[in-house]
Amino acid sequence: MRDLTLPSATLESTENDLSAALELHHLTMRLLQCDTPQTVTEEMLDALIDYHGADFGNVQLVEPASGGLTIAVQRGFADQFLKTFRIVSSDTPTACGRALQRKVPVVIEDAMSDPEITPYAEVFKAAGVRSVLSVPLIGSDREVIGVISTHFREPRVPSATQTQITALYAQQGTELLRRLRQPAHERDKTAVDWHRSETTGDGFAEWGELAAFYRKVSQFSRLSADQLPLLQELIRETREFNAEVDFIREGDAQNDCFIMLEGWGYKYKALDDGMRQIVHFPLPGDFVGVHGRLFKTIDHSFATVTPAKFGVFSGEQLQGLIEDNPRLGQAILWSAARDEAMAVEHLVSVGRRSAIQSMAHLLLELSERIEFAGLGDDSVYKCPLTQEHLGDALGLTSIHVNRILRKLREKGLVTLSKGWLEIRNRQQLAALSSFDAEYLDQADE
Repeated sequence: MRDLTLPSATLESTENDLSAALELHHLTMRLLQCDTPQTVTEEMLDALIDYHGADFGNVQLVEPASGGLTIAVQRGFADQFLKTFRIVSSDTPTACGRALQRKVPVVIEDAMSDPEITPYAEVFKAAGVRSVLSVPLIGSDREVIGVISTHFREPRVPSATQTQITALYAQQGTELLRRLRQPAHERDKTAVDWHRSETTGDGFAEWGELAAFYRKVSQFSRLSADQLPLLQELIRETREFNAEVDFIREGDAQNDCFIMLEGWGYKYKALDDGMRQIVHFPLPGDFVGVHGRLFKTIDHSFATVTPAKFGVFSGEQLQGLIEDNPRLGQAILWSAARDEAMAVEHLVSVGRRSAIQSMAHLLLELSERIEFAGLGDDSVYKCPLTQEHLGDALGLTSIHVNRILRKLREKGLVTLSKGWLEIRNRQQLAALSSFDAEYLDQADE
């Protein structure tokens, strides 16, 4: 049995770093759908069993009165094993006990030859367990609230990458678990405190061009004062582009990553016949081109709608930020997961919703995003999208878009004119499109 040291720097190569970040992103996306402590622990365990190809697993949480670990969720164990380890203290000679005591991941490579766990050798043998990886559930304040363990039928040693991903995922799950364990009124208070507009002095305005990003991610993760400057330090330069400029082209080798600071943009796929399909409209606070660092060339293009300004950083810098600052990394991954949720809704609109439903859904989504980024409120928003942009996003001709907007205007639901979007009856517009903002994961003000 031995402690595992987490890598303090990036892994062996950039490709490994970015692949690890993508793997962590996929794990985190599923976790972010959980809304109770029980579902969080179950999802964490199932995800890590799947990720490691483990045969068994459990999540143990610290019992406040005794300080020992008790099993909250388990997979695959028989009664004898569960009874033996019903309560584990920090001085119990097991991987989970040692992880609790030392606050680091611990591995048992082979339980049948490890002298430290001799007292429990027969129990492990009866359960069919040869190897164990235990990782503490530890928050940014270094408090351990539990241990998550995966168990294997054969001797096993996790790679440095696997250990790193597991530890980061455990930290993210810990923060979410702690948040959900708060009384509902405390969670609501936190949301209100961190989602006031600039006029109420929320503190975001002082971050200038990054204010939109901090407003957005504060919905999910309350960042501390010392974490707020870190993203600002990540940006090595800024670049400005005029309107309707392709600043990333499909087929390019993409070395830089961007965060949008000012303006509007769109992500699109060009077709052989000269047509295009717009798949997303980035707004200030959104990342652009990050996933392109995972491939030799990028598979779609990005263009500006208006004059725009971007912060530029490298994939290696972003990976280092995620590794060194789990809570900020968690917020960044939440932002990426939210973008993927929007892509799913967009696919549903193009494939299954009627034209008028798709338009209503897109306009409501844009209004929610604009308002949450602090770019407008009171149901009136600056929106520079043309009928051509909307048509290319929804697979409609400009003439069809014009007709749909006229119908929505005549119904008294929405007006889009001269660069301004007015949601005149949000409730009826949402009913028409079956719009539910839950996928945007935004709290009610």
